[in-house]
Amino acid sequence: MRGRPAVREMLRALLCTLPLSSGWTTVQQSAFGAQYGAISDSIASGSVANADKALGRLWHMPAAVNDSSGLGQGIAWAWDPLLCDALLPRFDERIGASSLVTCDEIKQAVTRAFNAWSSNHRFLNFYEVTDECERLDGAVSEECELVELWISSAGDKVMTQMLDTSGDSNEDGAIIAVAQPLFRTAGSVGRPFRMTNGVLLPPATIEIYKAHLLFGTSRHNCWYLDSYFCSGFHRWSGLEALLLTLSILAFFAAVVGWGLRLYFMFTSATSAKQIFYRWDFDKTWDQAMEEAARWSMLLTTILFVGIFVPLPMYSMVFKPCFSCFDFEAAAVHELGHVLGLGHPNTARAEVGSGYAPPGDNVYQSVLASEEQLTGANCQNPWLRVANNTPPSATLDPDGCYDQSGRLIASCVGVRPSVMLDFAQFRPMACLQLDDLEAIQTVYPDCEGSRLTPSCTRTLLNLGLANVAVCVLVPVIIALLVQRVLRCFISQHNRDVIKDLRHQLALRAEALAGEAAALRGTSTPRNTEAMNAAKRQLHDGTERQITTERI
Repeated sequence: MRGRPAVREMLRALLCTLPLSSGWTTVQQSAFGAQYGAISDSIASGSVANADKALGRLWHMPAAVNDSSGLGQGIAWAWDPLLCDALLPRFDERIGASSLVTCDEIKQAVTRAFNAWSSNHRFLNFYEVTDECERLDGAVSEECELVELWISSAGDKVMTQMLDTSGDSNEDGAIIAVAQPLFRTAGSVGRPFRMTNGVLLPPATIEIYKAHLLFGTSRHNCWYLDSYFCSGFHRWSGLEALLLTLSILAFFAAVVGWGLRLYFMFTSATSAKQIFYRWDFDKTWDQAMEEAARWSMLLTTILFVGIFVPLPMYSMVFKPCFSCFDFEAAAVHELGHVLGLGHPNTARAEVGSGYAPPGDNVYQSVLASEEQLTGANCQNPWLRVANNTPPSATLDPDGCYDQSGRLIASCVGVRPSVMLDFAQFRPMACLQLDDLEAIQTVYPDCEGSRLTPSCTRTLLNLGLANVAVCVLVPVIIALLVQRVLRCFISQHNRDVIKDLRHQLALRAEALAGEAAALRGTSTPRNTEAMNAAKRQLHDGTERQITTERI
């Protein structure tokens, strides 16, 4: 739950007028206090005085096309075979006890997360080696020599200060997801560090050579897979309590409506004398069914839906979108950490002990001007890096709030980004301009740097399936029940009419016998009495038949 709407709107307006605001950042800046000026100087001089304060904790780009280390030929990833069994119970997209999510769909979401980055940079590619590891070792594990990125469960891991810069936890302290890069110096494998633009950095440069991408599977976590569907509900997240209240009120209103209907149905069919002295159940039940047959089908359906739709709709449709985390967006976000990016909105609060002052949030002025990196600007893109964000930048109004709705003290306004602290329930699974600018700066491409993000959205329709189940199923059941009830009452009336006609025939026979007996002593008075009895019998029977038909 977030803060009061009026207060939040005032703070949003204030953030939009601040002269300072924050752009992207790297783990090297947020965790180790590297300053963009020092990074630029180290690239220009080709020397490193302090590896923690220079460009680093990125992936190496080998020169040889057949070299698969680092970014060469792509980053090889493998899937923990036990991950699906741990993850599936944490997905709240289900109909009753049946989950709408499968293991293949979870893996496809991770694949889409890879594509979110690779479709925006030609040097960032990912390929799976799960099957190759199984053939090579007989089993799939992180120890496989082919694996550079191991995707698994966070298990019982707890957040540390270092993990906090490349991971996210919820209010209970449980890990949502975390990227755990493994570092070494380039010189430890006998070579310098090579940037994607071909510039060589000293062997003392710290590089990422392997990483773990871990997803939270504790009972404190819940996930949803349909990013496109739930993104529309995030703007209503502050109304979650109101929606729950309205759902409960709608339920009780329907209960009261049914109670009144049943009360009037039976009281209209039963007099006070019958209720307290002579209860004729069969007659009362028949009259009650006849009364029910006269009900409006539309109003009956509305009351039925009011009982069975509001609360299931809230728990199966709204609540997962409000309370759970977007799995695909989490994968996109953590892959940003795997590539070396940090949290823009919490960067100034994540610097490690002994590494102060914190590094700055930055932007690249050439890319921000919608120009490609070429020549000197590409050989050292950090020369044109500046503090905070471009003057004309559009800020994210929610970017400086934590998951409880509190303003992050160190945040002074940020651009929309997939790298914002994920604990804010960010629904974003597509790279934004801030993210594109970040990867084009830390992994410069002198020939084809993109200026606008590419994004492909996949419609899973899991949310629509839940809506269909929550709404259409009760409506169909309500209509079927009413149809069956009306058929039952019609059949009951036909049986009653048939019985009355049979009784009429018997009475007619009895009357004919009496008439025959009276013929021998026929008098005007007897004839008149016989005709009056016939008329009374006919009129009374017809009235009963008419009543039963109604």
